[in-house]
Amino acid sequence: MPGGAYHNQWWVRNPDNGITMALGIHGQILYVDCKRELVAAKFSSQPEQDNIAMALDQMLAFEAIAKAVN
Repeated sequence: MPGGAYHNQWWVRNPDNGITMALGIHGQILYVDCKRELVAAKFSSQPEQDNIAMALDQMLAFEAIAKAVN
């Protein structure tokens, strides 16, 4: 995650904007955008434990939702 960081099961997507994510096994995501005051959760059960391409697509989807609702 370019420009990001990781600590204690949390991924910091964008430290300047306060965007953090918790990523679970099989595709669960908790997305927190402090600047926009948005929290979104995705519950799922993907067949694979991890799928980087799908995780990146989901991250971009959350960012698009955050921009659209604010």
